[in-house]
Amino acid sequence: MNIDFSKYTWAAVEVINANLCENAKAAAGKNSEGYAAAQQLWESSPRQLPLTEALQLANRCHRLAPFLNFNGNTFVAIFRLVISEQVSLPSTQKAALNSFAGHYIAGTITPAEERALSLLLAAGGAPLAVGDQVQSLQGNVRGVIKEILPDGSVWIKTPVMGTVKTLLDALVRQAG
Repeated sequence: MNIDFSKYTWAAVEVINANLCENAKAAAGKNSEGYAAAQQLWESSPRQLPLTEALQLANRCHRLAPFLNFNGNTFVAIFRLVISEQVSLPSTQKAALNSFAGHYIAGTITPAEERALSLLLAAGGAPLAVGDQVQSLQGNVRGVIKEILPDGSVWIKTPVMGTVKTLLDALVRQAG
């Protein structure tokens, strides 16, 4: 899953940070220690990257702390915009991706979230079908899709709980 950062120039990053600071009535400005390094890293990176590499870039820029306030929030806000504009996933999966991306950028992602993020990215937005082996994003429900209903729910046959109904977009293909 590739994303395009072309419209998120460093000037756009600065505007997003300034808006976040203004909304929170916090001081906006450059951190003299990390600003130049983060700007150089951001500007020298390719404008189109696989999502995982883009997350790593945002995490590295966040850790450099280029601004006085809201460093993590700035790069998370950019990712929320990118995900909204460029990622085609069902709503529940898109919400999960936003959450996982935010935690990754901030450096607070848990091992379970990191596994779920990997599953989401591996799924690549391909639609699920009857007969697919699936699991919940948390990995605690696994089974085979038996029926997909028009309302977006799905019946899956699980080895432990029998046949259960859940939301289709809360599932991803089971990890190999």
